[in-house]
Amino acid sequence: MELIMKKVSVIAAAVATALMAGSAIAAEASLEERVAQLEAQLAETTAVAEEAQATASEADSGFEFHGYARQGVVYNGDGSRLDKGGFHDQGAFFHPAAPYLHNYRLGNEPHNYLEANLSKKWTTESGTWAKFYTTLATHQYYADSAFSEGNGGDDNDLSFRQVYAEMGNLDFLPQGATMWAGKRYYGRADIYQSDFLYRIYDGTGIGVQNIAVGEQSLDIAYITADRGSWTPQDADGIDELQHNLNVAYKGVKGLGGSFDFEMNLAYAGNRADNTGTIDGVAVDTDKPEFGYNFAVTYGRGDFFGFADGWSKVAVMAGGGLGASHQSNTLFINNEDAFGARVAAFGVWDISDDWDMMAEFVYDRNKDGEYLTDDSVNGYTGGTQDIEYYTVGVMPVYKVTQNFSIQSQFSYEYGSSDFEGSKDYKIWHGGSAYLDGSSMYKATIAPTVTLDSGNFWAKPTFRAFATYATWDDEIGATGQGVGTNGSATDNDYEITYGVQMEVWF
Repeated sequence: MELIMKKVSVIAAAVATALMAGSAIAAEASLEERVAQLEAQLAETTAVAEEAQATASEADSGFEFHGYARQGVVYNGDGSRLDKGGFHDQGAFFHPAAPYLHNYRLGNEPHNYLEANLSKKWTTESGTWAKFYTTLATHQYYADSAFSEGNGGDDNDLSFRQVYAEMGNLDFLPQGATMWAGKRYYGRADIYQSDFLYRIYDGTGIGVQNIAVGEQSLDIAYITADRGSWTPQDADGIDELQHNLNVAYKGVKGLGGSFDFEMNLAYAGNRADNTGTIDGVAVDTDKPEFGYNFAVTYGRGDFFGFADGWSKVAVMAGGGLGASHQSNTLFINNEDAFGARVAAFGVWDISDDWDMMAEFVYDRNKDGEYLTDDSVNGYTGGTQDIEYYTVGVMPVYKVTQNFSIQSQFSYEYGSSDFEGSKDYKIWHGGSAYLDGSSMYKATIAPTVTLDSGNFWAKPTFRAFATYATWDDEIGATGQGVGTNGSATDNDYEITYGVQMEVWF
């Protein structure tokens, strides 16, 4: 019996040992399985992370497409399309003393326009990035040298208005600063309701933007520009080129808003003497080789401190090549030229149902002699001395989410002293003399949009009716009101039309 019990004990011990060994093997196998599972999960997580990173990198290094377009027609009470004014494809009402292309555009658009913007971005693993921009545009300006060398106002000529690239997060620049080079829009500042670019420094060059200086920022740019086919030639018969050094110091807080300060210095060398005749009188003066322009802009996040909305005031002055507040003023042929300009504008959020844009512009420009040796067209030049101011408002009433009534009311007053050849006056849209002449305009435009609660919402479809009246002196110019037909025989005109406008 004892022997049997010993055998049983031995067997039990053997079984226990076998079981323990099996448990150890099982435990070891289970651990290996768990490790394998963890490794598989880690690999899957890593793959997902890499895929997410690749997707983010692709999104940050892809293409972007943006654009703007407007297309419409304006016609008179007889149903005929308005005659073209100087450099427009359809009639529009504009004061002859107004700054270049300033006109209250609602129901008064002088041309149709399309602009397509395509960009491509690259981002490296270090975070450095580069972006290429190109802007292709077409419109129907009548004889605008920037788009067409001919006088075919109905030609849909194409122009690459921007071709440039920028880089950011460069290791030798301060954080947030970007560098650019190429041909681009630069220093543009405009008023939407009058489509008025009151300051513009477009051109080809190189620069650095958003250099941090404390809480402010600094932009520095070197920009060259000419006048296209209207560029004058230097003393050696070579097309002149205007060189600009533009410096802007932005974001200075004060008076409940923010100030930007801008300076532009201009140079054009080897300029030919200004010789020729104006109204049969010999002229021999020096063209400006240098120019300067200074601008101060004050912006607020409310409507001039008393209501909801936003507002901006810009004051600028310049002389010589800087008298016209832009980068390509080679046509100014008097070194004593001087220009001053004030623009105040903004949007007043009156209530849930009403918005209103308002503007005031004052412009004083004394440019002196303009001369050209264009023997084909016979321009002999002229003199210019202009003073102009205007006030305009654009109220918008929101009827429903997708329907609103837009309107615009404006007053313009200007005096000008133009003397020179007939062709010169047509180019500038002026008469020999305007002694304090006025123009009034009113437009109403039922408008369909995606969101009438957003003042800037696009696309929009609108129909409109416009009434304009002016002093006889303006109508006599044949150019100031932008119509060469019946409108110049009257002191008023009523026009109608439709328009589509979109940006994205």
